[in-house]
Amino acid sequence: MINFSKAKSVFVPVLLVLLSILAGLGVSTNASAVTPNVSWSNISSQKAAISNIASVACPSASDCFVLASTSTNYLAIFATTNGGSTWSRQSTPAINLNVGGGIACESVSNCIAVTSQELISTTNGGSTWTASNLPTGVSVNDIFCTNAICVAVGAIYGQAGESAYAATTSDLGQTWSASSGLPANVQLNEISCFQSGSLDCMAVGLNTGTNAAAIEITTNGATSWRSSTVSNGITTLTSVGCSSSTTCNVVGFSNTFNLAGAYT
Repeated sequence: MINFSKAKSVFVPVLLVLLSILAGLGVSTNASAVTPNVSWSNISSQKAAISNIASVACPSASDCFVLASTSTNYLAIFATTNGGSTWSRQSTPAINLNVGGGIACESVSNCIAVTSQELISTTNGGSTWTASNLPTGVSVNDIFCTNAICVAVGAIYGQAGESAYAATTSDLGQTWSASSGLPANVQLNEISCFQSGSLDCMAVGLNTGTNAAAIEITTNGATSWRSSTVSNGITTLTSVGCSSSTTCNVVGFSNTFNLAGAYT
């Protein structure tokens, strides 16, 4: 499944980072510069209705869903069943979406989209979407689904302040099982997972207490997490994609310098 999300914070300059994550062993260093060399074609006739694209999920080579916001800051979902040749806007509940959010699919039929405090899901390929509430005090920034489980990340707010939040659902958001032991003063922006027997995931974000990038890793399906760090003054990580249980690519920012590489 492909799940790319738009960066949720704006810092200058941009920092591209390649991180090799060895499950259970930590972070290894394999620095390499990243130079984009791609071309894009405009294949959507729906661009006039979109002010911001937050996330994309492709459960198959031909089926994709786009989570976007409209010019009036409402959630909108667009779908294609022919690899992007044509798109149709889905009928969804009226939900505010200014920026951010995530969408993910267990299959072509079953998908879930989250905004900061609300979610909608479909079990029929987008023909209908049903709204559900997230747990109280939780702000969800992204979600990743594989097989019959989805993992959401963000932050939870209480009397003690802000803490990182992660939770799993096996029924498209009707019930949640929250992870424990995640660090305080951390907001998780995005998550990516890889199924290799166990469910291995990396979630990235920022530590608001230290103004440094934050990384949380699980190798047991979000039952427990461990923290990792990135050096050299990186202030936040906004996006992550894992191509195997041992390798993840992340994108982040620094306030002071341009750099591409990997860090221990």
